[in-house]
Amino acid sequence: MCGRFTLTTNPEQLRAALFGFTIPDELEPRYNIAPSQPVAVIPNDGKNQLDFFVWGLVPSWAKDPAIGNKMINA
Repeated sequence: MCGRFTLTTNPEQLRAALFGFTIPDELEPRYNIAPSQPVAVIPNDGKNQLDFFVWGLVPSWAKDPAIGNKMINA
């Protein structure tokens, strides 16, 4: 179970901590986020809004992003 984490902060707490950022209401607590699952992030793109990205290792040489799922313990 390496590489897993939790995200339990509710949207109201995030809005208070990150004033000026757009935080969606549908953000729910998650207790076992694993690679290949979407995770809430705030990208450094100047839009100041929370978005969902899929995280995990996908090597630059990979032809198929699904190879990252097979390399979980690499």
